[in-house]
Formats: sequence, structure tokens, C-alpha cells
Amino acid sequence: MIQLHSAKAALAVIGLGILSLAAPASAQTIMQANIPFSFIASDQSLPAGTYNFVISADFIHCQIVASDGSVHPIHFAPGGQRKSNTTLGAGVVQFHKYGDRYFLTQVWKPGNPDGLAAYPSKRMLESAKAMGAAETVNVDSEIK
Repeated sequence: MIQLHSAKAALAVIGLGILSLAAPASAQTIMQANIPFSFIASDQSLPAGTYNFVISADFIHCQIVASDGSVHPIHFAPGGQRKSNTTLGAGVVQFHKYGDRYFLTQVWKPGNPDGLAAYPSKRMLESAKAMGAAETVNVDSEIK
């Protein structure tokens, strides 16, 4: 019984090692943005502050890393790609504002006209239903 448990643990470690090789850190894009207001990302409330947006090479996953080291994962909606009118020199983190609440909606990597939409949170959908049109707020970011 102990050998079986040890074998499963060894396989788990090997599996994690293989996964870490599949997505090397160099393939990620890290954008830093100073967000001057509290906001909601994937139903997580985050305070104003400086954040690193660590975007996977496949541009599907993103981890928001706060200055205190806390990590907040978000996922982009399939087919949620949006086009900018121009190629953006700086990266952009976009929010929709309903009343006094800001919701993360899109992220554009620097120099890329394609941005991806974050899954809308339940709170954002409720706010949109109650308040109608949102104000769009863009915050520039820089490659870190």
C-alpha cells in the first residue's frame, strides 16, 4: 500500500514537471499596469494598485499578480477576440464601469491589434442588466 502511494506521488511530480516544460516562462507576456480604482475580475474583488498581468503564450489564460504576491487567475472567453482600430503600442487593460464599479473586460498585448475578452462575471452581467450601457475605461500597461 505504501509503495502504491509513493508511485502515485512520483507520477504526479513527473506530470507537473512535464507541464512546466510545456509552457516556459519566456513564452509568457508580463504586462504591468497601475490600476487607480478597485475592480472586479472573474468575480474576484481587487483593490486599486499595481498589478502584473501574466498572459500565457496561447493567450487563453492570464494570472493577475498583485503587489502583495497574491495571484488571481482569469480566463478569456473562446471567440471573445476583439479588434482595435490600430495596432496598440502599449498594452491595454480595459474595464467597463457601471455606477462606481469597474469590471475587467479585455486585455491587449503591446503591439497587437487583437485583444481578448475576459469571461463576464455574474456581478457584471447583473450590473449591465440593471444599468444598461457601460462606460469603457482603458488603462495603459507596459511590458515588464
